Amino acid sequence: VLFAALSSLLTGGALLARVVSRQAVQRTAAVAWLGSVLPVLVLAHLVSVTFASTDNLTELMTGGGSLVSSTALSGAVLFVSAGASLVAFTAATRVAWSRTLAWTLVMMILAAVLAGVGFEQHIIKYGEHYSALQFLLSSDRAHVVSGTALAVRMAVAGMSVVLGVALLQYPFVRATTGAHDTDAGTHAAA
Repeated sequence: VLFAALSSLLTGGALLARVVSRQAVQRTAAVAWLGSVLPVLVLAHLVSVTFASTDNLTELMTGGGSLVSSTALSGAVLFVSAGASLVAFTAATRVAWSRTLAWTLVMMILAAVLAGVGFEQHIIKYGEHYSALQFLLSSDRAHVVSGTALAVRMAVAGMSVVLGVALLQYPFVRATTGAHDTDAGTHAAA
């Protein structure tokens, strides 16, 4: 169910990227995505949080796995995915990078804000006090990072995901946008 939720959010990110990059998105596609993603996300929350047999995930989520936390973390994944899709689209079509970088930065800031809402800020475990992001981004519990080091690790992790997803999407975007046709025309004209 987590894979289905992640796949749904990656698809939503691609749709959002098309909207931001002023590509035509049929209203029916957006409605179909919304209609399919909501049941998947509800099921993912129920299976992975509400009825989880372990607290590995829920202890990292605000409120022990509240609906607000699941929604915020889903939104963060959606925005990271949209940023990745923007990068893939821009690389495949050779559109101006300045607009893409600006929108990707906006998406990453929104994702960071939502991650801050969705991840627990105060975890006390094994006599230590830290946040979920510190737990996830530190090398171990004895060397918990904070401040600038935590922000840098969060930025590196976010951009690594954006670039990784963009690299995976690039061949598909290139094949479906007709970018290869414009390259052939450019080379023929030269």
